[in-house]
Formats: sequence, structure tokens, C-alpha cells
Amino acid sequence: MQFLIKNYNNGNYLIVVFMLMVLLAFKYKAIIEFFDSRKKVKISKIEEALKCEKIVGIERELLENELANEYFKVTLGLNVEKEFREAIINAHKNTKGEIAFRHFQRGLTFFDFSEGVLVVKISKIEYMVSVLNALILAFSYFSFIAFLLYGIIDFSWAKSIPAFGFSAFCLVVCIFLMYDLRHIISAKKVKKYLAKNKKE
Repeated sequence: MQFLIKNYNNGNYLIVVFMLMVLLAFKYKAIIEFFDSRKKVKISKIEEALKCEKIVGIERELLENELANEYFKVTLGLNVEKEFREAIINAHKNTKGEIAFRHFQRGLTFFDFSEGVLVVKISKIEYMVSVLNALILAFSYFSFIAFLLYGIIDFSWAKSIPAFGFSAFCLVVCIFLMYDLRHIISAKKVKKYLAKNKKE
């Protein structure tokens, strides 16, 4: 920690960014485990509450639905209400394996459930942003290769360390954009299938 603070105070921001990325790469499992444990604590509390005989009727039904929601959230990543969840599962079932369930999981943010009908809504702005992100992704990828080759071919500590820092930054940008773009790509696949199924 003192090493990071010292470099930050000296203005060596690239070294600080690079070290933080390395730490994040080694500690990502611990971060994921922390959030998973938080989810498990909520599930255990709901299960404990359901053991109470005084909770009956609508209150018990609400807790049971909440417990089901938490289990589906942890296992399948579906953080939606029962009816919405069932519509997604039925839509996937109707594809008969044509579309993998992961596309329904990834495209969830673009789904809308209204009057018992599942639809995919992607606005023009979201389309434009996805195209812009794709262009930035391509630019970041070529920048990553260029800085990496520059640091290797013309190696010197003064030139290569900043080049490797920029290369690592471009790689992080690529990973982030690839992760972000896969959501709208999956949503497009589901939307195409639903439109095709509707015509039939």
C-alpha cells in the first residue's frame, strides 16, 4: 500500500493503475466470494423466517416467492418476479435448443414483460451506443497490440514501462467493452427469435 501511495504522490499514475489492475486480477475471486456470501446470508435469513409458524397466509407466500427469487438470482441470474421469470423460461423452452439460455440471461436488461407478453426493447440510442462501443473496442484492441509491440521491440525501462501500462489499460478497456456488448448481442438474438416465432 505504501508503494502505491509513494508512486501516486510522485505522479507515477501509470504504475499505480498497473499495480491496481494486477491486484484486482489476483483478488477477483475473493471479491466474487464476498458478494456470493452476502446472497447466501439473505437466503438463510428468509429460510429461518419461514420456519416461524406465526408467519402464515399472504406473508408466508411473499417470503416463499422471495426465496424462489433469490435462488433463481444466485443460480440463473434472473432477478425478476415469478411471472416474468416463467415467461423467460417458457420462451427459452420454445426455442428447443436453438438459442442457449445464457442469451436470455445476458439480454435480461433489454426485456420487458407487459400484459403477460415477453418483448425485447432496444432503443435507437442503445443501438448507437453499442456501435460506438464496438468502434472503441476495435481501436482499444489495436492500441493494446501497438503499445505492447512498441514496449517489446524498442525495449528500455524508461519507454517500455509506460508502454506496457498503456497496453494494460487498453486491455482492460477491451475486456470491459466486450463484457458490456455481449448483453445487447444476446438481446438481439432473442429479439430475432421472438419476431420469427411471432410470424409463424
